[in-house]
Amino acid sequence: MLALAAGALPIASLLLGAWLRGLRPPRQDDREARPGAPAASRTWTLVRLLVVILGSSLILIEPALIEPLPVQYILLIAVPLVLGFAVRALLERRLSAIR
Repeated sequence: MLALAAGALPIASLLLGAWLRGLRPPRQDDREARPGAPAASRTWTLVRLLVVILGSSLILIEPALIEPLPVQYILLIAVPLVLGFAVRALLERRLSAIR
């Protein structure tokens, strides 16, 4: 269970970061305004990701993989969250340059 939680936590955090970046409204210069997902769908996506993150975090409290515990959560949650946000932003910028 420990290995599963250690793998699920950064993956869910990465997905949450990319999902958060996708919430911003489309730019005005976009010719094709793509419709967003319904609010209920967005809410359930957020709930599912948060359940995985919180559940995995609770599993990894004892025994801690990395000591001290705050460093573990920075490395397994905060870093992948920012990385997911940045990668999605980079992909959006590159794909908009192609069009």
